[in-house]
Amino acid sequence: DPAGAAIMIERRGDSFALSRQYQQAVTEYSAAQLANPAIGRPYTTNQENIFANVDKTTLLAILDANIRKEPQDPYALAVRAALKVCLGDRAGAEIDYSRSIELKKDLLFTRQGRAENRIFGGLDKSPIEDLELALKLDTVDLEHRSARARIFLDHGIYCARQGHLVKALEEYGLASDLRPDWSRPLIMKAELLSDNNEHWAAKKCLDEAIRLEPQLGIAYRKRAHEWRIIKYLNAALQDLSLAIIYEPELSDFKERASLEMEMGDYIGGTADWLKGNNVSGPAIAVGIAAFL
Repeated sequence: DPAGAAIMIERRGDSFALSRQYQQAVTEYSAAQLANPAIGRPYTTNQENIFANVDKTTLLAILDANIRKEPQDPYALAVRAALKVCLGDRAGAEIDYSRSIELKKDLLFTRQGRAENRIFGGLDKSPIEDLELALKLDTVDLEHRSARARIFLDHGIYCARQGHLVKALEEYGLASDLRPDWSRPLIMKAELLSDNNEHWAAKKCLDEAIRLEPQLGIAYRKRAHEWRIIKYLNAALQDLSLAIIYEPELSDFKERASLEMEMGDYIGGTADWLKGNNVSGPAIAVGIAAFL
């Protein structure tokens, strides 16, 4: 099981980070990403996130103390940057990634990390230089196809956000060619197709993504959106329910509530609307009682 193996490798990285062995931590995180390119990316499951089972506040304090003593350690800075991404400190992550890169320019982990932070963090900085250098740092043999697939996916997402849709689809295709077992390029392709009103094509991509990862909540969430647009409401309801089972979000309950109301299920819709607004159990019972 490559995904399970990748998570075990990532956990070793966490152990090294906690014991202040930052170069070894970066080595393990990089190896985990080679085994599973979804490790530490947006649209991952909780278990695929770096530091998923670590007390992040404790680790940040350890890193802060270590970097005060050794401010020239590029590996400690790289680990702290990745941790800051997890903590939502995108600006702080940018600073640490950049300092790490100044000290060690040829580290794939930091180049890819800074590029992704710029793409997903709302920073007004281009990721292109880092992505291009990441491709040069990567090799083309099969052992490293995960890293290259991830780079192509990142570039595709950036191209899509810049309005270069044909180029984005090309990059997603390159990522899928390298890792046909990886669902994320298909999910991003579906999102692009949906934005272009190609909803059946988008649904087909999501069908394949779910076949590859049948417990990936975001794929069900996005396919429910496509089902609803093309007026297959029962299928949309089923997919939203599966998204809630695998990776529940409050927005899923609100979306399901809206769908249930549209289908005439006002009791179920009320219950889900209250859950989506984080209303307590007794209040849900009172809300439902209003329809009885």
